[in-house]
Amino acid sequence: MVATWAQVGTAIISANRNDDDHPKKAVVQALIHRGAKVVQTNSVLQTHRNAPNRGWSDATPLQYPFDMEE
Repeated sequence: MVATWAQVGTAIISANRNDDDHPKKAVVQALIHRGAKVVQTNSVLQTHRNAPNRGWSDATPLQYPFDMEE
């Protein structure tokens, strides 16, 4: 059951791009279960709100990981 006060949003995960174990799949699963859109920076992430189009591409949310790390 989700609390009525919970706000669903975006979770931005910044992790070393050379570290294959981050973000942890369990963390991504937990955030998705709670309704968050989970995005990984992959070294650079720029956000804007109500700004003019600058040719940036949309961030691609991480897919739900069905397998887990050991």
